[in-house]
Amino acid sequence: MTTSGDQIRLNVVVEPDQSQLPGTAAIADTVWAEGFVLDAWYDWVFRYRPSAESDGIVEAWRNGEKIFEQLGANRFLLDQCGEPATPQTYLKVGIYRDHANTSTQTLQYDEVRIFAGTSGYGAVALP
Repeated sequence: MTTSGDQIRLNVVVEPDQSQLPGTAAIADTVWAEGFVLDAWYDWVFRYRPSAESDGIVEAWRNGEKIFEQLGANRFLLDQCGEPATPQTYLKVGIYRDHANTSTQTLQYDEVRIFAGTSGYGAVALP
């Protein structure tokens, strides 16, 4: 999730770049965007199964509406200078900004739930 100007965006690495090395920025595509409202709560649910194979899953719901689904490989396989490839995957949550940005920014989380299993949406979505 990123914000820029008056937009909130969901960015996903749609096609993992097998040549990326640790420490470099992932190349994520904006798969959803809309204008956001300040001082409003959003209910987000994410389903994520990392995999370098065809069984990977990335799904996102915003306020109960599914806004994104990707099935298939979503893990990087990195060649470590001739060593066997190491699977790499991550999910970022937080505020990322340039060190020169000294303005105050607030991000609030409420009712964070993490669930493992096949019926996770019902377990974590707000009623």
